Amino acid sequence: MKIRILTENLQGLGLGHVARCFNLSAVFLEMGYEVDFFVRGNADFMGFINTQMQDSNTLNSQDFYKDSKEYKTSTDSKHLHILEDSNSTKVTESIINFNKNINSNITNFNNKKVIESTFKYFYPLALQWENITHKSLIECDICIIDSYHLNEFKGFLFECFKCCKIVCLLDDDGLYLELFKQNIPNFYILNPNGFYNLQGLESTQIFSGLQYALLNKCFLDSKRIKKKYDFFVCLGGEDKRDISNVILTRLNEFNFSVCVVLGANYKGKLLQDSNIQNNTESNSQNTQKSYIFHNIKQEKLAKLMAESKACIVSGGGIIFEALSVCKSVFALNLANNQNKQIEILQAQGLVKEIKIDFSKNDIKITKKIKKDSINIGTKVRDFASILCMCAINSSLNLTHNKKEKNFKINLNTKLDSIKVTESRTFNTIKLQAINFCNLSASESLRVLQYRNHPFVSKSMYGSAHISAKTHFDFIESLRHEENSKYFLVQEKSEINTSLSHNGYLDIGVVSLTRINLKHKHAYLGIYKNPLLESYNFKNIDSISYGEKLIEVIKFITFNEYNLKMLFLEVFEKNIRAIKLYEKMGFKMCGRLSNYVKIDNEFQDVFVYELKNNLIKIL
Repeated sequence: MKIRILTENLQGLGLGHVARCFNLSAVFLEMGYEVDFFVRGNADFMGFINTQMQDSNTLNSQDFYKDSKEYKTSTDSKHLHILEDSNSTKVTESIINFNKNINSNITNFNNKKVIESTFKYFYPLALQWENITHKSLIECDICIIDSYHLNEFKGFLFECFKCCKIVCLLDDDGLYLELFKQNIPNFYILNPNGFYNLQGLESTQIFSGLQYALLNKCFLDSKRIKKKYDFFVCLGGEDKRDISNVILTRLNEFNFSVCVVLGANYKGKLLQDSNIQNNTESNSQNTQKSYIFHNIKQEKLAKLMAESKACIVSGGGIIFEALSVCKSVFALNLANNQNKQIEILQAQGLVKEIKIDFSKNDIKITKKIKKDSINIGTKVRDFASILCMCAINSSLNLTHNKKEKNFKINLNTKLDSIKVTESRTFNTIKLQAINFCNLSASESLRVLQYRNHPFVSKSMYGSAHISAKTHFDFIESLRHEENSKYFLVQEKSEINTSLSHNGYLDIGVVSLTRINLKHKHAYLGIYKNPLLESYNFKNIDSISYGEKLIEVIKFITFNEYNLKMLFLEVFEKNIRAIKLYEKMGFKMCGRLSNYVKIDNEFQDVFVYELKNNLIKIL
């Protein structure tokens, strides 16, 4: 899958777009995907990228890109030479060669060292992407665009709608609201501010709210720590008016201890301090109460925020970061595009807007601005996964119009019959088995969560953690696989719980593999939803979830496929499962000696069989 993120680093705007898109890239990379990262404007964004990826444990100097004129930075313009004529044949060929020949690492452009680990398949490039006209360079599975100027080159945007399976725009203040109302099928909106939630729009193609703020993982993992500073100050961007210096001076007048973080593009007076160093505390303004940091990693930024009693920040991504780790946040509105964000957050009581010439009373920490517990950035991975699933479904709809069969099953509580009817009685349990190929994005994510749960993985041949990419690729492969069928089994539930979804409860997954229609047999796979046990969710009837799952797969095996035999394999030490299988009529028919190695110990695997009593076995 080709994922491309397009953003900008324009003079006067700072690195806010680059920073949040970098965080989003990390999510896709951790899922196992490759990410093209194209930035229009100034090429010095690589300084920020390099700083964020610096890690002595992940640097390797064995391989690096060969020098190429097209990719060197021009010292005069600070733009890559590739920007000189983005429409030329030469540039087109250069980009194609770049994508063809790029190896599986990303080079630190300054010191020619390879960044591995998470950023192994991360490909940043300075490029005036809005000038690209070659269709093959626009095409991708997922195109995510973060730009305030997209309305100026709508032609490029509509080419993206034509050539890309999924197009998602980051929209802070409703800039693309009217465009979204045109109901373009493959068009999605990411709006962390929550503006779209206030418009009364109901759409699965809108991701709006603080839970979608693009935070670095370090902010989500931040712990409560002892406070060292009264105030944390970070205004981001270039800060041309040097407001950082003004705020620091004012806080010093009030005798507060202050920690100031300057952005990578900052050029103001605070850099004149001879003691200032990246990632190192410094004594500034001749007082032990002031500390200045410049162009630091986000991990350090999160720590400094958490060590502060209150934060003074500008709008943009920094305000979400502050909210995630600091209880009191004051916002300075320094740009028109920050109006909506600060207005919405202040209306929720999450921030308090202040002026540059604030008084000591203005920044008094009170309960009124002390935020409640909120979820910030907690659903970004879900957002990324849903886009991936939608892109996969788009591909499959173009090449494979056949819809796989689902099953609705009414199960009698006495287990003496199974019948497919729409009738409902007091003693009937309504179940449905959804083929993996028909799962929604949210259902697919839940299945991945269940499969990676230790309760489930410990009983699998492959116990390793499964990445989102591997999971989605597997589901995609099932479209072309006739010998394997996987189903998410759900039960109709009248009880509304956190585990219920649209009136149904996920009770587990069943599968048929090694389906042999000639010899009329297949192998059973089964696991229960582990969250039912984790949440101590009680079964309300006399039939266990395991029994329900087996009855579902028996129906599909014997009634749908008309097979004669159903086999299964189970670890010899999985006593709980063995008792269930024997209770449901399975008979042991074989043993695979020393078949699997678990925790450095070989175990036998038992083979069980179940005959179809409706068919005479010769």
